[in-house]
Amino acid sequence: MIINKNILVYPHLEWEKTFETEADLYKHVDKVISNFNLDITLWTKNSFTLNDEGFWNAVISVEVDDFSYCYMFRYNYNLKILYGCPCKDLNKNDNTSLSYNANPSLFNIFQNGLNKD
Repeated sequence: MIINKNILVYPHLEWEKTFETEADLYKHVDKVISNFNLDITLWTKNSFTLNDEGFWNAVISVEVDDFSYCYMFRYNYNLKILYGCPCKDLNKNDNTSLSYNANPSLFNIFQNGLNKD
């Protein structure tokens, strides 16, 4: 699925959640990533994380061996569902999606940690 013209998103996980504001989503994502022993950055809002109709988006980068893997949390505030999605900025070559194909061991660690939430 392509969103915001240049962002490729792969559906992965979903959870029923309720967030009142976009700031609540960011607080939740920050709490989740703090449970990992990985170098993870929660992106601030920018053109990559522009919200689209019905969704709030929060992107993280996981840095491993000088390489950046991206993952997006997309919250559908109408359905009250949080989606976890490997994602890629199609305009940049310096990041790739955090997916099984890109890095199987990292993806499994990350997925197992998310499923504990």
